[in-house]
Amino acid sequence: MRKTIKFVSLLLILVTVVGLFSGCVSGESWVTLKFGLPYAEDSETYQKILQAVEDSNMFTEVDYVKIELVTIPEDEEGKKDFLKKMNSGDIAFFMYERDDLITPYIESGRIASLVDIQGVYPSCFEDRKQFVLDTSTDVDGVNHMLALKGNYQGVFFNEDLFLQYGLKIPKTWDQFQNVINTFIQNGVTPFAAGFADGGMKYWIDELILMEGGVAEHSYVPKYGIVNSWSRAITDLESLYKSGVFNSDCMTATQDQAEELFKSGQAAMILTNSKNIATDDADVDSMGVFALPVSSTGKKNIGDIICDYDIGVYVNSTYLKKKETAIDTLVLFVLDYLDMEMDDEDEGAPVWSYPAYKSNWSLPGNPYTLGEEPIIIDDGTITPEEQLNKDPTIETEIVKEDNLDDRVFDMMECITEAGRSLSTQFKTFDYFIDLVKDYLQNGGDVEALLTDATNKEIEAQNQTEQQDQQ
Repeated sequence: MRKTIKFVSLLLILVTVVGLFSGCVSGESWVTLKFGLPYAEDSETYQKILQAVEDSNMFTEVDYVKIELVTIPEDEEGKKDFLKKMNSGDIAFFMYERDDLITPYIESGRIASLVDIQGVYPSCFEDRKQFVLDTSTDVDGVNHMLALKGNYQGVFFNEDLFLQYGLKIPKTWDQFQNVINTFIQNGVTPFAAGFADGGMKYWIDELILMEGGVAEHSYVPKYGIVNSWSRAITDLESLYKSGVFNSDCMTATQDQAEELFKSGQAAMILTNSKNIATDDADVDSMGVFALPVSSTGKKNIGDIICDYDIGVYVNSTYLKKKETAIDTLVLFVLDYLDMEMDDEDEGAPVWSYPAYKSNWSLPGNPYTLGEEPIIIDDGTITPEEQLNKDPTIETEIVKEDNLDDRVFDMMECITEAGRSLSTQFKTFDYFIDLVKDYLQNGGDVEALLTDATNKEIEAQNQTEQQDQQ
């Protein structure tokens, strides 16, 4: 009797397996898209994205496709093991930082490029702004990242101090100098700066952008023949000698400069949003604006320096699967990770962070730096009207506004963006050291630039030779 029961049970299991296999053949089995996340399961971000996954699985119009979350370990070995799973085809797509660990997989074609994705899903990026594509390319100069979180640079300022001295947001270099002089005359340090460990790179970045625009800011690698680079150095020299920075700026660290600014001992700081617009920052009393253009500068009002910290990468294997699976993958990224604002959550996207912090979501999201602002001022000003506003008119400081409003005002309408020089040049630290020495001891700017150029070319040639080997 027991043998009969066992035989019947095995027969039922066999019938079930055959039935499932038949469903596979007919195309009616579930396709599971495993989505890797670099967050612990008990983290708030993971739980919010899990909610988005559950919503997507419940309401997707595509049958037999579902998304399953997989945690990416934090340690290096764990990341390598995860990427091996991706390489074997087990992971469909994953959220990841721009990291050297993924370089071999990009080079071997295991990670899809955006061009590849567009081939399967042509409407995917038709609304994406070009500056996002330009600033989210990977090591091979090709874009593989569905960019999600980025950072931007700007002049962060203390609104209380601006209000105290009746100052407005400067839109021209003369207005900027007036703000600086007002603070100096009243015994307030205009800018907090920490040049001991990297704070100078933000000034070099922004001044080169101001003088040369995005094209010359990104000029590789011949510093010596670009006049905007030498003008940027002399601009910084002029600011340094006129007492714009804290007296110990050359020995102060970037962390010390940030504390100086946060404590109200300095009116402004030029830095990256990752450093200053953090969770513990007093964003209600903080503003931000773009560094104005000098009389010799070529920067357009919409030129900025930004980068993308993290995005979604797609396993190229899954581009070969049926189109419904790719539709689910892409639509999830666009419809859930790039969500509309949630009115019940104080205007922030459900899963992401407000734009005034170090991150913003994909362009197209209304809470994104890439969008033209709609500013309320005795009525609604449309993006078209905003474009026609006189850029030299100073912006009134209104205390009710806070940093997220200032972000929109600073961006106005992004036209182009350059990547941080530190991400592009192998010898950028060496260049910064040369500039620091020049500011303190004097010298020949052109000789400095020629030296930096030669050093950079040598470093790039060495890298090319290593790659060829």
